[in-house]
Amino acid sequence: MNPRERLVEALHCQQPDRVPVMEYLFSPKIQKALLGFNTDLYDGASQVKMASMLGLDGMWIPVNGFCGFEEQVHAEGEKYTDE
Repeated sequence: MNPRERLVEALHCQQPDRVPVMEYLFSPKIQKALLGFNTDLYDGASQVKMASMLGLDGMWIPVNGFCGFEEQVHAEGEKYTDE
């Protein structure tokens, strides 16, 4: 089975050839090792590419990025205060 077939089979309460394996978010260290670069902010395209490289069946990608992730990078040493 390919990843899509495996996931659809599981979602329809059928029995795929194995349990679908998915990831929530890769660390910058893994991104650097696999892709050779890091992104300052969340990059869905890079996350999906890494999932494919690792042979995963899926990747959870929320619309408009992850809640709590910001649109700009904070300066080194800048203090973040939650509202």
